[in-house]
Amino acid sequence: MKNKISGAQVVDNEKLVGIISKADILKQLSTAGSIHELLVAVSGLWEKNKKNNNIDYLKKVSRRLVSDVMSRGVVTIEPDSSIEKAARLMVNRNINRLPVVEEKKLIGIVARGDLIKASAGEKNIS
Repeated sequence: MKNKISGAQVVDNEKLVGIISKADILKQLSTAGSIHELLVAVSGLWEKNKKNNNIDYLKKVSRRLVSDVMSRGVVTIEPDSSIEKAARLMVNRNINRLPVVEEKKLIGIVARGDLIKASAGEKNIS
């Protein structure tokens, strides 16, 4: 939330082992308690000035490990692949980001926005 990103790659010794997304985290939040607890806790995260009466719930959930929550079996692409291949993978697999790996090591990531910029001819792709 702080960095306004919707997901992150999980690496171990430079090797990609998974991805964790907002959806993965929300799924874990929803299984840790009632829907009311989830809504109260999440609303407290976004409303900085609102007192969150359900801090115990958040503490319980926050003890879970990233490795327990992340998605494994990550769809990846190699650095010498075409933009068209990256776009097809994203559409066919319904994913928003595509890790770029070389010999199982994470070297970058391509997001849907990057593909749009590339197709529009922008040179500064992040």
